[in-house]
Amino acid sequence: MAPAGPSGRRGRPLTPVDATASHAARLGAEIRAWRERRELTLEALARLIEFSPGHISAVERAQAPVSEQFVASCDEALKAGGALLALLPSVIYERAADRHRNQARRRERARSVEIGDAITAEPQASRGRAPLVIHAGPVTTRSIRWQRLLDVFIASERVLGARPVITAMAAELPILRAEREAARAEARTDLLRAESPSS
Repeated sequence: MAPAGPSGRRGRPLTPVDATASHAARLGAEIRAWRERRELTLEALARLIEFSPGHISAVERAQAPVSEQFVASCDEALKAGGALLALLPSVIYERAADRHRNQARRRERARSVEIGDAITAEPQASRGRAPLVIHAGPVTTRSIRWQRLLDVFIASERVLGARPVITAMAAELPILRAEREAARAEARTDLLRAESPSS
């Protein structure tokens, strides 16, 4: 059999693999190195392990997940003496960690959407007016709406961090202050409490 040389299939250059990019990339690079050492093309290895050449190529480029059966078959066919199987636990752990991170990101995005919906949502009576600005209504309604806004800011800070929340609060505080100054005496206490939540 003619040696594979630098290509997996005759006449096609191999896509370079950065073995330091991830554990999956290191495993892929090792499989390729062992395959080339044994002078096997992708097709020849595919016949030995009963996986497609395309799948082997994707694994070598760290673009396809691997199973224990696949790695064990490669290890045996390439006579790697367990060297390939020894890399598999790190790949499995890395894949689980990536999956966990992706799930956490999806949850954070979902929470951000919920908070965004809460910030922009307004009762039916105030549609068409500027969001989060109280124009009229009983004193209790005014203070409750400002308290609700404060609760949304607190929840937003947990997800988005302090900087965007402080910016939004800075825009709303002058409105709250003007509302408090224009309110009757009995309303000022409730509005001042919303304006200074730590008190």
